This record gives sequence, structure tokens and C-alpha cells, in this order.
Amino acid sequence: MGALLLTAAVCAATSAGPAFAEPTTSAGLATATAADPATEPAVTDPTAAEPTTEPVVTEPITAQPTTAPVVTEPAAAEPGTTEPPTTPATGPVAAEPAPAPGTVDLAITVAFDRPEFFVDENVTARARVMNRGTATARGVQLVSSAPNLENTDDWEGFPTTREVDVEPGHALEGTLSSPVKATDNPFTLTLVVTVRSSGPDADEADNTVTVTAMVKVQLGGYTGIVYGDRNGNTVVDAGESLAGFEVAATVEGRPGGSYSTTTDSTGRFTFRDLPRGDYRTWFARGEWYFRPPLVHVDGVDDPDVVIRGALPVPDVLTAEARFDRATYRAGDVARLSLILTNGGSIPVPEVTAVCQASTATPLDLGDLAAAGVTVAAHSTSTTSVAIPIDASVVDGGALVVRCTFGAPPEVNGSVSAYAIARVPGARAAVVVGRVVSSVRPPNMTPRPGGAPVPNVKIYLKDQVTGAVVVRATSDAGGDFEFLDVPAGVYDVGLVGRYILVDPFTMHIRASESGTSHVVMVWAGGPDQPDPGPAPQPGDPTPEPGAPVPPATGPGQQSPPLASTGVNVTWLALGGLLTVLAGIGMVVRPVRRRV
Repeated sequence: MGALLLTAAVCAATSAGPAFAEPTTSAGLATATAADPATEPAVTDPTAAEPTTEPVVTEPITAQPTTAPVVTEPAAAEPGTTEPPTTPATGPVAAEPAPAPGTVDLAITVAFDRPEFFVDENVTARARVMNRGTATARGVQLVSSAPNLENTDDWEGFPTTREVDVEPGHALEGTLSSPVKATDNPFTLTLVVTVRSSGPDADEADNTVTVTAMVKVQLGGYTGIVYGDRNGNTVVDAGESLAGFEVAATVEGRPGGSYSTTTDSTGRFTFRDLPRGDYRTWFARGEWYFRPPLVHVDGVDDPDVVIRGALPVPDVLTAEARFDRATYRAGDVARLSLILTNGGSIPVPEVTAVCQASTATPLDLGDLAAAGVTVAAHSTSTTSVAIPIDASVVDGGALVVRCTFGAPPEVNGSVSAYAIARVPGARAAVVVGRVVSSVRPPNMTPRPGGAPVPNVKIYLKDQVTGAVVVRATSDAGGDFEFLDVPAGVYDVGLVGRYILVDPFTMHIRASESGTSHVVMVWAGGPDQPDPGPAPQPGDPTPEPGAPVPPATGPGQQSPPLASTGVNVTWLALGGLLTVLAGIGMVVRPVRRRV
């Protein structure tokens, strides 16, 4: 029975062996399952013998129903070897070769803003530098040339004083703006720009670019009439035309140049064949002041201008500036009156003003800043200006306004006015300076550079109240310092035989504590008296406007009596009568005892 069972087991194993055996070639099985079902599987080993029995796959691989993979044709295998399957490609790849690792590849592009420019205009070009490499470009700079441009070095965006670095994939942009060199003929402008770095560049062919633009010359002209306004009505009246007057036209900016002509018998003039540009018209002054108009000549529409001559304004005009209060606080609004008085017999038209103030708030001057005001003959014109007391005024301890008036001030004017008001509160911890001798006497232009002057008494006098606020004496090096100074405007004073070569004021601001001042002096002048005693150590610094303490000590006079409106003689007589009355009261009781 045992022999029978053993025989049956051996037969079963013999018939089932091929079904559970390993396939002969594993690579041939992988290629077949990754390929498209419609594609014949590639033969991986032509020398291998085909198996006599078909392999039975117990777990078939399911093919994806999506896009079929692209099978790359395998290379021919050496006999006796088996090639691994090729990874399917996802599609065609286009191909610019990648830069080598660690290389710099700069490329530059340049373009003008316009294809054409006029000779009076600034030419503008823009450059862009790109680093297409894989390493940082060190020491990048632009080098450009154009024979007909005034400037080719200042590319805004590229520092002119140092080189810059450009990281991989990054770009820098720069703008060049330059006037054209003067010329009378049109021409083609050529600009060559090169980008450089401190190291090698992978492709130098795109490091230099050349661009061109056309520069045109346009001619034109303008005409006008010149008259002297004798009655101040700003109208050309009979007999006011100025004949035989020399007129000059000067180009403002580019292309430069000056041209001249003369007015005819009717006061008219003409300029022809002027290069396109802006022109200022000038005259020999004589008895008249002219406001030169700015005329634009473009060769298309020739302007015709009327130029008025005015009589000298300073001969008849006076000015005054006045605040409504002497003292302000933070948050107040000061009211400034600008008062113009015409002492002449004809109106003064077109009067304007230029003002500077110790405030961060711009002044609204109304008509004085625009078309101007007309001040009638023998009359007064007043303009009111509101000025808020802001933080900058508080910091300076004073509100200061200086104005210059004229028609206009820079041509026919120099009539000035000044006003100051106190804004107490802020203080500077220390104010320092140095007294030096001038190398020129007071009657010449001051020039510093002299030696320091020691032992000079110097003081500051409040410009509003006239009180001496602080004083000091220069040391061996000429240095001095004032401590805990109220902010404000002060006149500088000296004691002794010294003259201020360039008299000036100090505007002490609390925020500028420690600011140094240079005081230039000339020795040998008349003796300047001491306006008051020197303060003792520990004495508080008086506020501006506080009275100076009375003088004491040997040689000092007692302060005078205050004015009360009562004569001193009557005071003496009253005292005598009081004494006599007292004697009488004492004598009367004595007589009664007797």
C-alpha cells in the first residue's frame, strides 16, 4: 500500500511541473507588458532559444487606457547580453543647450525713446542688462560712446562711482539722458553701449549693441514791440514806443547762442532763422526796467510779444512787515501784514514778493505771488498772510519773515521788509563757537583763516526785547560756549576793542544744540562797552525779555529811579512838612505841663 501511494505522488508532480515553473526570460515579459498592445514586442535576445512550453501568467498586468507610451527603439545588443527596457518619453523636447555650470553670460539691449529728436531736446536711451548664466556677474559696468552727445557716462540705475553685481537670471536697467552738442545741421546720432564684468563671459557677441536716432534742426522766429509805460497803465499808448532800442535774444538751454537786432521807428523788432528752442529777450536798461519774456520758437507758429518797460520801483515804493502780536504759542495763527506804500505820482503795477520764513508751512502770498498787485499813486496796499505756529517755529523760538518786493523783485525791486515775533519755550542745551581774526580789515570782503582770539567777551542779545541773555569769554584756543540758551534770534555782541568783521545774527534752535559758530573779528576798533555784568556761577539764565539784574560792586552806578510822574522837588518838600508836623506834636504837650 505504501508503494502504491508513492507511485501516485511521483506521477502528479511530473504532470504539474511546467505550470508552476519560472519563465525562461524575465526581461521579455516586462517589455511586453509596458508596450502598446498594437505594437509588436521587441526581441531582446535573438540568440536565446524559444521555450517549448508557453508560460502561463497567473496575474496579468492591466494596460492603462490613456495615451500610449512612446517606445524608444532599443540599440542592438551584443550577442549573449540582454538590454534593459527603455524608459518611455513624455513627448518631443526642444532644445536650447543649458549654460555650463558656473558661467556668466551677460546680454544687453538698448533703445532710444523716440526715433527722432530735435537739437534742443535731451536725448533719452534705455539699457537692460540680463545675466543668462549660472554664476553671479561681478563688477558689471556700462561703457558707452556717442560723439554728438554731451554725456554718455551717467546711466541712472547703474552707479557711476562703483561697479555692481548681477545674479543669475536677474537684470539691471539704466537710463541715459543727455543734451546734443550744438549743431546747425541735422545728423544721425549713433550710440554704442558695451556691458563688461570682471570675469569671462560665455557669449561676448551680445555684450555690445549699437543704436541710432535722427537729430533734426528746426528754424523759426518771433516778433514783438517794446514800449516804456510812462503812466503805469500797462497799455501801449501813443508816444510810448521805444525806437532804436537794441534787443538781444538768448537761448535758454540748447542749442545755445545769442542773437541781436534793433527796434524800428514804431518800437517793433523781428528775429528770423532761430534754431528751435526757448529764448529770453534782453535790453540795455537805461531808465527802464524790463521783465524779459520767455518765448518758445518751434518754426510752426512764430509768436508776437509785447514787452513793457517800467520806471524804477525802488524810487517810489516802500515796504513794511508787521505781526499782529509780539509773542505766540504753539498752535496759534499769526497774522502778518505786508504793507506797500507808493510815494510816486503814477501807479506801480505788477508788484510781487519773494518771502522766506522760519516755518515749515509755505506762505500764501495771494496776488503778491501771482500776477502781482497795483499800488495806486500816493496810496497804500496791504496784504494779510496767515501763518500757523507749527513745530518748526517753536523749535526756533521765533517767527521770522523776510520779504523782497519789486516788479518783479529780481529785475526791478530790492525793496525789503522784515518782521520777527517771539515763540518762547524751547531751549538749546549748549551753543559753541570760536572767535578768529580776519585776514582782511572790516572795509574789505571778510576772509577767515586768521588765528584764534582768546579772552574775548562775547554775548547774545535778544533781537525782539534787546535783553542780554547769555555771555561767555573765549579760551586760549578762541573757543566759547553758551549753556541752556532759550531758542530765538540773537544779535552777537563783543566787549573791548574788537569789531565784528561780518556782523551776523544767531538763530538758536533747540534741535541744533551743539552747533558750532565762527565769529570773525578785527582788533583795534573803538572800545565796545560791557552792556551788563557777567552772570555768576549758578545764576539762572534769564528768559528773553527778562530785565538785566542791576549792576553792583565797586565802580558801578546805582540804577536810576523808576519814572512815576511826580517831581522830585515836591517829594522833598512833603518830607520837610512831615518832619515839622512831628516836632509840633512833641512840643505842644510840653507847654501844657508848664
